Amino acid sequence: MNHKTSRMIGVHLDLKYMMPSKRYLLRWLQTLPQKGINTLLLEYEDKFPFQQRPFIRDPQAFTPGELRTFLDTAREAGLQVIPLLQTLSHLEFALAHDALADLREAPDIHTQICPCNPRALQFVSDLIAEVAAYHESDEWMHLGMDEAWFLGTCPACRERVETVGEPRFWADHLRWLLTNTVAAEKRVMVWDDVFWGKPEAFTAAEIPPGLGLVAWNYGARRFPPDGSLDRRVAAYRAADCKVFGAPCLNWGVLTPQHDHCLGNTVGWADAVQRLEMDGLLNTSWACFHVPLPMQSLYEYATGAAFDGDTDPMSETWQATTLKQEYGWAADDLPQALRQLGVTWEQPIEGLGRPITPIVYGNMDMVMHYPEGQEERRRRGAYPLDWNEIDFNRLLEDKICVLRELADQSGPAAKLEELERDYAAACKTAATLAQKARRQRREARLLACLAELKLLATRVIRYRVQGHGYRGTLRDDLARLAPQLETAIRPFLEKPSCHRALRLWIEPLQHALNAV
Repeated sequence: MNHKTSRMIGVHLDLKYMMPSKRYLLRWLQTLPQKGINTLLLEYEDKFPFQQRPFIRDPQAFTPGELRTFLDTAREAGLQVIPLLQTLSHLEFALAHDALADLREAPDIHTQICPCNPRALQFVSDLIAEVAAYHESDEWMHLGMDEAWFLGTCPACRERVETVGEPRFWADHLRWLLTNTVAAEKRVMVWDDVFWGKPEAFTAAEIPPGLGLVAWNYGARRFPPDGSLDRRVAAYRAADCKVFGAPCLNWGVLTPQHDHCLGNTVGWADAVQRLEMDGLLNTSWACFHVPLPMQSLYEYATGAAFDGDTDPMSETWQATTLKQEYGWAADDLPQALRQLGVTWEQPIEGLGRPITPIVYGNMDMVMHYPEGQEERRRRGAYPLDWNEIDFNRLLEDKICVLRELADQSGPAAKLEELERDYAAACKTAATLAQKARRQRREARLLACLAELKLLATRVIRYRVQGHGYRGTLRDDLARLAPQLETAIRPFLEKPSCHRALRLWIEPLQHALNAV
């Protein structure tokens, strides 16, 4: 697939939490141009080979040599690479370390630096310099800056925020970065949520011309003309800034929510073209634990959405693309992906975040952190050491919550619906795994993940409603566990494989043994 366009059409690789196999990543990079992708937004998190402060580097991080090979492969494939590093918020991978606690906006805020702290500014400047050294030939750099929810928490920052307002204070930090770090040598982009609902604040913030603003919305399927997006784009354009749209292609658990992700992508592509924006960067967040191979169709949709003769929402396009991907595809495969992508998010009074009863989503961390750590509960971020998390207990807590809701028809009906949908999807995925002539390992992984979702639903039904037989479920899980480990191994680094099994399989085994 080859889309001739001057627009930036990109996908996002977020390296938080589980690390994709570095060997697989090299193959994955080479598939992107075939899907109409010309840009890679690369969010390193703790997988960059940091040297100045090596303690923030994950053991699975790229080595310097591995990273150079990865970047060379991306550029040789024709991809524009944009490194993304955090410079204000979402710095929990670093600030959760006690050695950097003095850089926080407040002692219990593990995500955000204090922009009034010279040591915090130096820290961010050092991060930028290390990353930029690997990206001298790349035109753009993304500096994050989203969800800075705690601006003005510390007394020094509060006084300034009360004087100029949050957007201007945010912009002052950005100007410091553009003036005092090597980011000044790059074209810089940032997320735009600080200006949501108040484009007039953007004008007052006196943003430097040439900045790239990435407008994100992961729920919308259409943007009505003359709405808030139109006004923001007009304000950004008036300041001579570049504007990019950002949907999400992997919202879900294990597999993307099919119609939602396709609709979000197509809706944004329509808006980008209607408003003559400069491109689209389709985000893919690691917190959903969707393995990269399960995102392939949605990557294809990202490029196809800019082809005027193609409708990625159509069953025909989906079936044709899947047949191209696997060398075989049943007509009901799009429907199977739709069924498999259904995600149950259950609101629980007092938690502030919905839980994910069927297989873990990272927002389930709301049940891990105790009261008093509201910031970490709100974020849903995992602690630095996953050994702190008792995933078995978390599942037991979710089961207890669901039992309390058992007298309500909603949860019971949802469990029955999910079991029915997942069972149908399992049959189609199993047939694909047997008949695929291409991407056979990817097809086997899809079949295993489908069965994992089905078995997880049956285990929950057994524990909450007494439905089913424990012996049968234990046998099915004992059979699936080694199959899943074999299927996931080509796509994750070894420690991440172990982490995945601990997250997905062990709690289900415990739930059956604990009865």
